[in-house]
Amino acid sequence: MRRFLAFTATYLSFTLLVAWAKPFWHDELFTYLIAKIPRWGDFWSALWNGPERNPPLHYLVARVAISVFSGSELVMRLPFVVAFGVGCACIFLFVRRRRHAAAALTAAVFPMVSVAYFWATDARPYAFVLAGCGVSLLSWQGLSDAHRRRAWALVGLSTGLVVALLSHCYAVLIFIPLVTGELVRTYSTKHVDRSALAAIFLPAPLVLMYVPLFSASRASTAHTPLTPDLQRFVGSLVVIPPVFLFVLGLAIVVATQTGRPASVPPARAAIPAHEWCALLTLAGLPIFEFIGARGVVGFYHFRYALSSIEGLAILLGLTVFRCIPQSGWRSWLPTAAIIAMALQVVVWQIRAGGATRSRYTQGPPEYHGESPSEVPVVVADGLSFLPRVHYSAATRRATLVYLIDESAAVRHTREDAVDIELRSLGRIVPIPVADYHAFLSNHPRFLVWGQTGSGKEWLFAQLQADGARVECVAACRQEGDSLFAVSGANAPPVGR
Repeated sequence: MRRFLAFTATYLSFTLLVAWAKPFWHDELFTYLIAKIPRWGDFWSALWNGPERNPPLHYLVARVAISVFSGSELVMRLPFVVAFGVGCACIFLFVRRRRHAAAALTAAVFPMVSVAYFWATDARPYAFVLAGCGVSLLSWQGLSDAHRRRAWALVGLSTGLVVALLSHCYAVLIFIPLVTGELVRTYSTKHVDRSALAAIFLPAPLVLMYVPLFSASRASTAHTPLTPDLQRFVGSLVVIPPVFLFVLGLAIVVATQTGRPASVPPARAAIPAHEWCALLTLAGLPIFEFIGARGVVGFYHFRYALSSIEGLAILLGLTVFRCIPQSGWRSWLPTAAIIAMALQVVVWQIRAGGATRSRYTQGPPEYHGESPSEVPVVVADGLSFLPRVHYSAATRRATLVYLIDESAAVRHTREDAVDIELRSLGRIVPIPVADYHAFLSNHPRFLVWGQTGSGKEWLFAQLQADGARVECVAACRQEGDSLFAVSGANAPPVGR
């Protein structure tokens, strides 16, 4: 218990520090702006008809955090930090029932060195999905271990699924490992556990609300950058940096080769077949997500199957530590290695957060011609637009604008998801977005803040196609943002 409490305190300390250092990014500001909508009726309308169409839980949590405390990054992210910690705690407890403390601690720290840790400090639904999956998996494990606490295990199983399903549509994937494991348990014991099956399927009707959400999302993201192609899928399987994998592997080899095999007590050595099947299926969730994305949804990202990290972490603790001594310094060598890597990740995220915050708050480059406070400043990059607006001073914020033209975005970048989302968000909250053609008709001269040649900004190519004169006037360099003066664009009639 002391080690568990020490891990919890350390995790919260470092992760809250990261949450404080990082600025809001594009996706988080969608959560923030929607959660801040004053009227409840408008809030619910934004959830079902707005730009994202996610289940409501994380918006509700963010809304409560903002209304009770404030709108700072740390306050709004605090529930998500705790949720991610709950997921790690469930990993620790799951492994601790089968292996010694070093194995459990190593498994619990594993998500912090993986791609999952970014979402520990992100006000998005993925931390809640991780927590819900962890609670349901731990509760399901307890059904065959503790008869006196069976009622609590059943409640935890259903509650975890409810939390996950109310957070993200792809949480439906969690049913796959739970049902697989329960079917194997039924086959092994020759007994149908009706109460367990009822607890698993009781939250299933919540999936019905996904039907209109999936339909609307698929229709509105015809040119999404998250297309489910094989290259994206294979790339997403690299869940931890290769150098970390090498260091951890080296520590495991040293621990296993310099000591005798572990003498695991019989009570913790026997891992039932149904648990192995559930964990292997959980670790393979990206495969099921990719299949579903190809056949039904139309978009794929590893974060939608982030719960697979829990399966990988638990498998690491159960398999590797079967061959590592239980006592002596060697038993803690892999644990020490992964903790050191986690600290490195924390330091890196704090530094990266500070650099990103500086980039968002510094404003456009200095320009000695027309002042950016006198003419509109168009932000060319849609993904940095909301953070730049959010972190700009009030006088500078009044001049910033993003231009929207979905057809031009598709023509020049083959993607229109950002433009579609910002246009939809602009209908429900006051953000400075404008139609490209209407803006050019009303503004013969303006400034553009961005970077040419990045491949992600369609605006420069479209201005050139429309005959505009684009001249770099400040911070002209190959890398980084520059300021451009634009004039003479032949804007087509509005409503073309």
